[in-house]
Amino acid sequence: MKRIVFILVLSLLLGACERKKDTVIRMETSLGNIRLKLYDETVLHRDNILKLIREGYYNGMLFHRVIKDFMIQTGDPDSKSARPGMVLGANDIGYTLKAEIVPKYFHKRGVLAAAREADNINPERSSSGSHFYIVQGRIFTPDIIDEEIEKINNKRYTALFNRLQQACEGEILKYQLANDYEKLMQLNEKLSDTTRLFYSIR
Repeated sequence: MKRIVFILVLSLLLGACERKKDTVIRMETSLGNIRLKLYDETVLHRDNILKLIREGYYNGMLFHRVIKDFMIQTGDPDSKSARPGMVLGANDIGYTLKAEIVPKYFHKRGVLAAAREADNINPERSSSGSHFYIVQGRIFTPDIIDEEIEKINNKRYTALFNRLQQACEGEILKYQLANDYEKLMQLNEKLSDTTRLFYSIR
């Protein structure tokens, strides 16, 4: 049987964290309560969600997008009066927020994040004014994490090498037309060394 999770109410709490006060919200749902901490470094997003909570915007709203081992998302006001089977997710509050991407915070299990359109149609990476999601994720062993990091680094290494190669396109073409394979090999080694140097000083 499919379970539909309702947000009954979002309320504000102040939780002490060491010597600093953090903003914590309590989300009451039909399946239990969730406590979520808001980051001070993302002040626009923090203040926006607090404003919407005070206005009661999320009360009675559904999690309209639930993807196992990925995330649960809410923020569509149409979900408050949705009929069974109704497609949700297209509606929101009608404004966006400037991106506040902080590198030290990343998508790990339990993180609260603002939803946004894909980069190809949203190059500014602006966030929805009302949609947010909670990362579910899945648990990885240290070995799998190391493998994934290596894959990502290899992709980045290859992308940088290809960009350097494109910058030397004229030189490469000249050596190819002259069948000067020794110069091509030397240039290839130079580009490889430059790419490796870039990664060693990061």
